[in-house]
Amino acid sequence: MITIDFEVTQGDGSGGSNHNARNTYIVQVKERDKVEILAENIFSYDVSALTQFEVSRLDSGNEKPEARFGKLKEFGSRLYRTLFNESIESVWKVYKEQNDFVVMCLRIHPKAKQLEILPWETMYDGKEFIAAGSCIGFNRLPLDIAPINDLAPLPKPLKMLALLSSPLDLVGNERLLIENEHDIILRAMNDPAGQGMLQVDFEDEAQLPIIENSLETPYSIFHYSGHGGIDSDKQGGLLLEDNDGNKRFTPVDEVIQTLHKGLRHFRLAVIAGCQTAKTLYASQFSDFGRALVRKGVPAVIAMQFSITDEGGLMLAETLYPKLAEGQSLEKALHTTRRKMLQSEHPHIQADALAAVSFIAGQDVLKTIDTPKESSYEDIHIDLGSTLTIPRLSFLFYGRRKEYRIIRDGILKNNERVIIVHGIGGIGKTSLVGHVIEQLGKNYKGLCFFDCRMGVLSPDMVLLQVHRELESKGIDVLKQVMNRCLSPEQLGGVMGQVLSQVPVLVVFDNFETQLKSLEEDNEAPITKVLPGSRGGFFKKSPWEIRDENLKTFLEALVKTTAKSSCYLFTTRYVFEIDERRVGMVRLLPLHDLIQTEALGL
Repeated sequence: MITIDFEVTQGDGSGGSNHNARNTYIVQVKERDKVEILAENIFSYDVSALTQFEVSRLDSGNEKPEARFGKLKEFGSRLYRTLFNESIESVWKVYKEQNDFVVMCLRIHPKAKQLEILPWETMYDGKEFIAAGSCIGFNRLPLDIAPINDLAPLPKPLKMLALLSSPLDLVGNERLLIENEHDIILRAMNDPAGQGMLQVDFEDEAQLPIIENSLETPYSIFHYSGHGGIDSDKQGGLLLEDNDGNKRFTPVDEVIQTLHKGLRHFRLAVIAGCQTAKTLYASQFSDFGRALVRKGVPAVIAMQFSITDEGGLMLAETLYPKLAEGQSLEKALHTTRRKMLQSEHPHIQADALAAVSFIAGQDVLKTIDTPKESSYEDIHIDLGSTLTIPRLSFLFYGRRKEYRIIRDGILKNNERVIIVHGIGGIGKTSLVGHVIEQLGKNYKGLCFFDCRMGVLSPDMVLLQVHRELESKGIDVLKQVMNRCLSPEQLGGVMGQVLSQVPVLVVFDNFETQLKSLEEDNEAPITKVLPGSRGGFFKKSPWEIRDENLKTFLEALVKTTAKSSCYLFTTRYVFEIDERRVGMVRLLPLHDLIQTEALGL
């Protein structure tokens, strides 16, 4: 792979030119890291309000896809004829013929930054788009940013943080189906060709403190899916979330400040629309991309046009598997653009030209094999042959509001018990499984009990918690294993231990351990008033069947003052403690909202 720089400066007399007009520019063609000028061209271009209007019409909208694609080709032809003269065309032809893959890097000087608004990715030479040519890669790099040639290889696997922003108060078509993006990225991670190359952590709460805390882990790839925006001051930014999960427009400078912890680790940042046709304005996302590159991020991909649902889907499902296979970023993006351009759908063809890539480094994601080190994520959790943590096959769909309630309850409000209740098949186990995957790293141990396997007993809980802690080198419960303690005493002792050693304990399908206090064994849960900690409730028509288990759990919850948390899923609401001792939340699962239900 060889890179050819097209360096664009304003016509101020440099390069032997006497052109000083404000709208006159000089482009000089050089091979990367060489000073020899292979060819040059002096051209004029007036970037006016009319130009910006014309560029805005190239974005997706109500116009027919065929007409839009035709306009992109027409505009791109004019851009090509502006930048290329016969001398440059001749040099360019030689490099294409002599190399299997050649990268064109457009390098615009800050004094000519008004040219950045132009969609150079649409350049069309009469046969093909330069950015999606058969053997051509295309990217940008501001001329005042030096290429990075000494990037050290990264250890496998590449670590990626996927930030998926879809505020809860978005309505109708504004809502983003972030689960699709989640699924696509997981498919890339699990693709056989890239097995072990990509490790992904997802964060779907796009709140500034949460994002900042997530960056305590060094990530090589940062991926953002969500809406872009522009405020009344015409300042670009991202649509993130406030503390309640609702829309919060966040200017670029504030986003950069929030990402500060992770910037020195990022090798690639992808700022993408998450299957949405909402406009991602060229100016702000270009500025955001350059801002990240100026902060030292070697490669950034951002969107200059709106991108359709189908286009966003194809971009993600092609780009990440190629990166996971070990393909260079330039070739992976080239493959992605080619696939989109060869689509039978005109709107996806146009989407092939939406991505703008700023690449400062060579082989930004090059990896090296290193001895595998054990980590918390690598520890196998042995919960016995009949007790296994539920694993989601690919995606967790919906229930984002309920997950946030659980997360805030555990991490912020010191809620010790959360009882998730609802009818069968409504997603209780999936929700708890998602909680385990997202919050498990905050605990020393994870214990999951599928209560359908039989009658649960205090000794069984003690044994499994002991095994889990012992596997982590913590044998504090060993001293009580063979002691004859009453259920209340055992619950008290374990509660004291779990107040010091954080363990997440899950009791799934707990309705199997309950008995009805009424003749109707299917007593509706509406007889209990849903609420949260400290609320007032009617007497529950269900209670724990086994008195020993009931006494044990009451003592366990009462004694656990902090650190550990107990999650229950059940069809029927029950009282863990009649006196409501401790921080207890009842969380009912209702139907999905219409958009989520239709998407599912």
